[in-house]
Amino acid sequence: DNDNPVSTVRFLIDDNNYGLVERVRTLPTEERKGYGKEAMLEAERWLHDLGVSRVFVEAIPPALDFYKKIGYDFSKDKEVLRNHNDLLLMEKSI
Repeated sequence: DNDNPVSTVRFLIDDNNYGLVERVRTLPTEERKGYGKEAMLEAERWLHDLGVSRVFVEAIPPALDFYKKIGYDFSKDKEVLRNHNDLLLMEKSI
């Protein structure tokens, strides 16, 4: 927003060539303006350009609707799940 960062997404590529998205955040004053969605879509474009076809995110329950709206579904992939009790694994093919 006018060259001021308002959203962030961190991602990595694991040994199975899956994208793992972490630390998705938007400033509270800037939520619900589309910045988080755009940050996620940009991360997915980068991952796709790097040869990744599946992206995973460990979501907190209040963020489930956000991820569902941008195409993520629940996953039970045992290779990716890190057993965090308060997080839910979601995935998307890109």
